[in-house]
Amino acid sequence: MEKKNTLKTRNLGGMEVSALGFGFVPWSPLGMGYFTGTVDENSVFTGNDLRAILPRFRKDAITANRGLVDILKGVADKYGATPGQIQLAWELAKKPFIVPIPGTTRIDHLDENLGALDIRLSQEDMDYLDRESAAFKVAGALTTEELGESLDDMTE
Repeated sequence: MEKKNTLKTRNLGGMEVSALGFGFVPWSPLGMGYFTGTVDENSVFTGNDLRAILPRFRKDAITANRGLVDILKGVADKYGATPGQIQLAWELAKKPFIVPIPGTTRIDHLDENLGALDIRLSQEDMDYLDRESAAFKVAGALTTEELGESLDDMTE
């Protein structure tokens, strides 16, 4: 089963995948790069980059949602890690059947992502990430009407 499951959008489909013995692959586990901490209000998305039309990647939403990256950075600093690695480590630690597979076209990003496998988040840090992200009001819709229901179906 594939659905959206990040600090921004948490949805494990009622966890029915565990009872059925299925794995769960979170869609875009790094939030289309947002959770790496490299996307900011000066980022420009062009060409076929889907982020160019998504409301969550408009300058005002990027700025408003920066607090989520700050939550990850706070934990990342404790582990000598990046925000993206903490996002992936959080997903890996949630349940054994969750397998985030971040997409990348660059070896350095792949190496960074693989670093998440070496991070063992404490229960205190897991609780902190859960609590702080649950209280955070995310700005900007995930999708647009132009995209129809295809993304909505994956994220509900």
